[in-house]
Amino acid sequence: MFSEAWTSTVQLCSLMLLILSFVFQAIGRYGIFRRAGIPGWKGLIPLYSTYVQYRLTWNTTWFWVLVFAWGGRFLALMALNLLWFDPETWLLLMLLPDMGCILWGLAVRFFAMKHLANAFGRGIGFCWGLFLLEPVFLLILNSDQYSYQGNSGYL
Repeated sequence: MFSEAWTSTVQLCSLMLLILSFVFQAIGRYGIFRRAGIPGWKGLIPLYSTYVQYRLTWNTTWFWVLVFAWGGRFLALMALNLLWFDPETWLLLMLLPDMGCILWGLAVRFFAMKHLANAFGRGIGFCWGLFLLEPVFLLILNSDQYSYQGNSGYL
């Protein structure tokens, strides 16, 4: 009984943290987009706001590479799970490609945060802050202290 209550509490807290994170990101992107001359409502739509952020600070090609990498990872996992589920073989077949997709996604996200920090005149320390605590640092970028300086290029 105690473990069920603990599990429910952890799940509720996780859900509240996820919702709070989404709200902070939406508020932060709303302000960032307005500073860059883009309508702020584009920061409220989850996947589209990420696309607009890539267009604003970097290059949308990397956004699509990331979307297709994650989509392909999901489809491969679903196909192997539905069609051929042998736990030992499945683990060997999917562990390395799955870890590769995860590392690739983290690398692309890091570079996206680097370009976002550069677009507002911030350095590598702020980039790490965006990478690790994106909602909080988006709110910091939303303050009047930082102005949009433009797209910083491809890499």
